[in-house]
Amino acid sequence: MKDDGDSFRKHLLTPAILDQLGELRGCSVLDAGCGEGYLSRIIKAQGAARVTGVDISGALLDAARRRNTEQIDYEKGSITALRLRSKFDRIICNMVLMDLPDYHAAIIRLASLLKPEGSAVWTIIHPGLARDDTAEWWLDRFLNHSPPERRSIGEGQGMWSRLVHLDPDAPVPTPYFHRSIHEYEQAFRQAFAEVEVYYPDVPPEMEVDLQPQMEGYDTDKPVVMFITRTPLASQETIQIPKLQRVSTVDTE
Repeated sequence: MKDDGDSFRKHLLTPAILDQLGELRGCSVLDAGCGEGYLSRIIKAQGAARVTGVDISGALLDAARRRNTEQIDYEKGSITALRLRSKFDRIICNMVLMDLPDYHAAIIRLASLLKPEGSAVWTIIHPGLARDDTAEWWLDRFLNHSPPERRSIGEGQGMWSRLVHLDPDAPVPTPYFHRSIHEYEQAFRQAFAEVEVYYPDVPPEMEVDLQPQMEGYDTDKPVVMFITRTPLASQETIQIPKLQRVSTVDTE
């Protein structure tokens, strides 16, 4: 991956994330699910005083460390059970929650690592695009992934298996769990006093390729962002109820 990410990240995700993170000079930032570190490097270049990247993949972290010339701390671990010594001014969890079976635990754990006056930004692919024909085009066109294979995992949730290719010789299998925006928002409200939902506009650089593929769907926004502030006390003791899905195409 290039230093600024692929086309999707360069033109849509990264600018929207930086805009919502706000001023980073002097801040401590946690990149939860950092992968090979492309966003950690960008955040450090924006003037963050301390950047910590965490990922469960040793191969991805090795790739991040090989390109680490910015004094970024990389640690291996699951974001559902992080044990870090300090809290952070900003947390970014970029395109991770939809790949986790227990997203409730991830939200609660990361909320406990955010300073009271801090903010966290979370991104997911809009669930309205998580259908066989769009997903296959989306993964192939922008992310260079293999076509998805869909199967049921119970309780109304669908899962797509896919392969994320770091390079042709090193495919890393990851899942995609199809959940509604409402489910995510409810989970965030159990851990934060302030929750905003934001849908970044598609930039002109992507409109020609992207917009025709999104015709006929109930959204023209491919990304959903959640901005959360004011973590609630004793997050790790909160029991978040699992919501019952009434429809597999419920997206909001």
